Amino acid sequence: MNYCGRIGKTETGFHGLEEEGEEIKTHLFPAAEAIRMLDDGEITNGAAVVCLHWFARNHERLRKKWSK
Repeated sequence: MNYCGRIGKTETGFHGLEEEGEEIKTHLFPAAEAIRMLDDGEITNGAAVVCLHWFARNHERLRKKWSK
């Protein structure tokens, strides 16, 4: 299952719960850059590709919803 949400901080790096063995590496890109990377084939992880395709189709709707 995937989720899309707003972030309150712009810290990148490794996150997650140590006791659960999580090593979640985060990256922060402007939407246009992430979509360009997807279109240019720079992102090849299957889960990331699916999520970014969804995001590319929905990011303007999300911006409008979250700016209220």
